[in-house]
Amino acid sequence: MKLKFYNYKYMSVLAYIESNKGKIKKNAFEIVSYSNELAKKLETKLVVLAINVEDTNELNKYGASKIIKVSNSELDNFDSQIFSNVIAQVAKHTNSNHIVISSSLDSKYMAPLLAIELDAGYLSNVVELPSSLNPFTLKRTCF
Repeated sequence: MKLKFYNYKYMSVLAYIESNKGKIKKNAFEIVSYSNELAKKLETKLVVLAINVEDTNELNKYGASKIIKVSNSELDNFDSQIFSNVIAQVAKHTNSNHIVISSSLDSKYMAPLLAIELDAGYLSNVVELPSSLNPFTLKRTCF
């Protein structure tokens, strides 16, 4: 699936939010809030990606600079390869060096594919903002 974009000039943090039958999942607000704080720390913008979501207005309250909505019937059912491809396209277009996704089962299937597609590192179960930006140091849970 190939997406069409308008110009975007800034570097950003990209937050991918999950939905169910067109409705934003509750964990999306936590993802956007965390991503907003990360974007502030990195002195950049926050872009939120919503796939097949009907109403994204509430996300603005949590700090989204821009919301990209992708609607396509091919994305009605989760497929980790297709979703990782869509997220990668958006990440490249928005110059996103950091992508925040939930720790859901779907995301755990998708994240490694996304890391491969972007030739990037992948860290799961992050629980705090970075304690250092250089080197980039995160805290995560294990087990």
